Parts: sequence; C-alpha cells; structure tokens
Amino acid sequence: MTSVPLPGWAARPTFLVPTHDAKEYFDGATGELATRNLRDTPLTGGCGQSFERAFKTYSGRPCIGRRPHAEAPFEWSTYASFHADILALAAALHSELPAGSSVGICMRSSYEWALLDYACMFAAMPSVALSEVWDPLTVSKVSEQRGLAAIACDSGSATKVLGAATAARAQLVILAQGAVPCAGPLACGAQAAEARGCTVAELSRLLRTPPLAAPVQRDPSATHTIIHTSGTTGLPKGVVYSDGLWLTNMAHIPARLSVGVSYQPLAFITDRHTVATSLWNGGRVGLVTYCHGHSKMEDIIKDLQEVRPTFLKGVPKFWEDMHVAARMQQDRSLSILGGRIQVAICGAGALPKGVIDFYNKECSVVDESSSTPRPVKFIESLVMARPRQGTWRRIERCPSTSSGSFSLRKALTYRRARGNWQSRRGT
Repeated sequence: MTSVPLPGWAARPTFLVPTHDAKEYFDGATGELATRNLRDTPLTGGCGQSFERAFKTYSGRPCIGRRPHAEAPFEWSTYASFHADILALAAALHSELPAGSSVGICMRSSYEWALLDYACMFAAMPSVALSEVWDPLTVSKVSEQRGLAAIACDSGSATKVLGAATAARAQLVILAQGAVPCAGPLACGAQAAEARGCTVAELSRLLRTPPLAAPVQRDPSATHTIIHTSGTTGLPKGVVYSDGLWLTNMAHIPARLSVGVSYQPLAFITDRHTVATSLWNGGRVGLVTYCHGHSKMEDIIKDLQEVRPTFLKGVPKFWEDMHVAARMQQDRSLSILGGRIQVAICGAGALPKGVIDFYNKECSVVDESSSTPRPVKFIESLVMARPRQGTWRRIERCPSTSSGSFSLRKALTYRRARGNWQSRRGT
C-alpha cells in the first residue's frame, strides 16, 4: 500500500476541482482547466467494470486516507495502489471460494473494510455488511441466514466471527489485522473453525496472490451488497442492492461532490455511499479515527478541517450542534467543517426550520475554481436518484419473503415518503 503525502489545501490543491460546468475541472497543481469524459461513458456491465474505469482514469490521485494514530497526519493511498490491492484480494477470493459466494465483513471502518468491499465487487461476490457492535448470537444468526462462505474481521470482532463461521459452516475467515495468537480464546476459536474445515487466513497473505487481469463479469441485476438494519427491533433485516441500482446512484451524483469524510460505520448505507461517491467522482475520502466503535466529536471536527470535504452527511443532532457552534463563532463559511461544504445532507429525522434556513440562506463557501461565493445547498433527506414512474408499489402488494426483507432492484433510492408511515394504506 502506497502512502501519498498531501500539501495543504489552502496553498495548492493536488487534484481537479469542479467548475460550474460539470465537464470542466480546475487543476490546482497546474493552474489550468482540464476535461473529464468519464461521466459521459455509458454504464455497461457490473460495478466491477465501471469502477475499474474510474480507478484507471484517476490512478495517480489520492483516494482513501486515515491516520496511523490519533495525533498523526492523514496518510493517503492512491487509486493505483488501492486498485492493485483490490485485484490481488479479488483473485484470492476467486480461488478460495465458489463463484458467486457471499462474503461477510464484520469490523470497524478502515482501509481494510473498503478494500474487502471492493474486492468482493471485482470478484463478483456479494458483500454482506455485519455490524461490529452486534452481539455474537446476532452475528451467528445473520451469517447462517445469509449462507456466508467467508467472513472478514479485525481483532475486535475475531472471537465472535470465528464462532459465527463455525455455525454457518463458512469456508474462509479473513483476519484483516494481525495474526492468530498461539494461545487464548482467539486461538481456541481458530482451532475449532479449522477443525470443521474452515480456513483461517491473514489478509496480508491473501494480498500476495497474483492479481486478476480484470474484474469478473457480472450482470447489472446481480446482487452487489446486502446492508442490514441496526437490529434494535429484532434480528437485523437485510436490504439487497443490485449492481444496476448502485451504478444508477453513482450516475446521478453531481461531479463536484468529490471529497468526503466517513465518520459513521461502513456497515450501514450512509458512509458506504460516501466512499463510493468520492471514488466514482475521482476525489478522496478520509476515514475518521474510531474509539470503541463510535467516532469522537473532536476527532470528527479535526478530520473535517484537514480533509475539507465538499459534501457531508449527518443526523439531526450533528447538524444542530454544528449550527450552534457556527452561530457562536459567526462562521458563515462553515470553516468548522472545513470551509468547502457545497452540499450538506441530513437523514434519519427532521430539523427545525431555523436550522435549515441558517445553512441554506446564511452560509456560503468560496468556489476555489472561480474565487466566487457559492451558497451551501442543505438537503433534509438523502435523495440519490429520482425513482422512475411506475416503480412505487404498496407494501401489501410487495412479494413477501421468509426473512421479512425487501429486495430493491429498480432505480429507486431514498426519498422522503409522502404518506403516513404509521398506516400501511397511506404509505
């Protein structure tokens, strides 16, 4: 994995910044306009083929950054090094598992989490997100329900994942960080899994596999990933995203939304989409340091000011706290969030009108390509693509499933409901 140093953003950006024309970009390194045609390329094949075109187009740019420890500056991997790691790990999955196997990922958000997700994409294997805060019984039940052939974990979730792999009769457990110790509960779990025919492998060993020449072909209707609910009301329910739906989401994202920060678990949709949006648009995404599965607010603020995102997502409490802090400091450019936010998105609840008006009517940021103020666009719900006419169906008309889950395979995504969520007939 190659680490790329980044100079200060205020002095000189190191990759292209969008202008008002979505096809033109201002290259801060050369001071010249450049043109990108990737977004005009028709979406063909599955996610692997489409994202590989993006990775090759932006090969020299930084893509994913994280701090080695809390006080260290961000270290950035290039698209080229990330792409190389993906192809090697995808080759390992392809050789170790039957075609089309489902792979679970149960760990804290990290470079390795993103790497495993995109390796599954390139190997044409559905990734199944498992929350690292689930208890061992939940991990085991979901793993059995999904028929996982492999599960990846870090040191914090290794013990419960090894137990789940044994229950689900998985063929492979991937240790993303570190090795199995010679003694202790983790060693006993590994021995029990191996006794049932499960291979326990370190990620560093799998990355030495000769890489795939190209992503494995997959139909756009095939399953890309399964993302689960939090499980607060029972066993977590899974939502299926197809390759076609994921690509439709990417195609509708404005090109200027290219720099993001991930500070929530990658097991859920919000930050998975943040990472995908940044990579699709040739930008970069910073992963915030985690503490016991949850980000500290001071870490989030520090990372926002270093990465300087162009778009940011959050829950109502986050935006209310930032509203109070910005008003107290008379911060109309939102420098507390990095000073470059063009689109702010609030999900999982409503905000008071005064908070929304503050962001939409009082805040603006300077467009670095033209040195002119640009108003901040605040969106109260996550809208990634307009649903096609005729895709809405009443709940009672949807086919039932044994797990109580619904499979979303058309071009519809998150959009504010116009009915009463307490009434089946009105929704």
